[in-house]
Amino acid sequence: MRFCEQQGFIARMTSASHRSGTERVHEISTAIPADVYLNVQGDEPLTRPEHIESLIAVMQGAGVEVGTLKTVAAEVDIDNRAR
Repeated sequence: MRFCEQQGFIARMTSASHRSGTERVHEISTAIPADVYLNVQGDEPLTRPEHIESLIAVMQGAGVEVGTLKTVAAEVDIDNRAR
């Protein structure tokens, strides 16, 4: 959270009782008004700034309510049960 604040981002910790990122975003949306809420998952370390910029551009579209990123998975990761 400190890193986000140092970069000028609004960052908040949410309730530990949430079961999903969707529940966390909902909590924040009731406290902080915004046009777009962006939930970056901690288990997606390869997300790059251009991915986020692309998603934000899509979210600016009229009538777009929800968006998500997807990338091509490496063959080795498709059936990786070690996670």
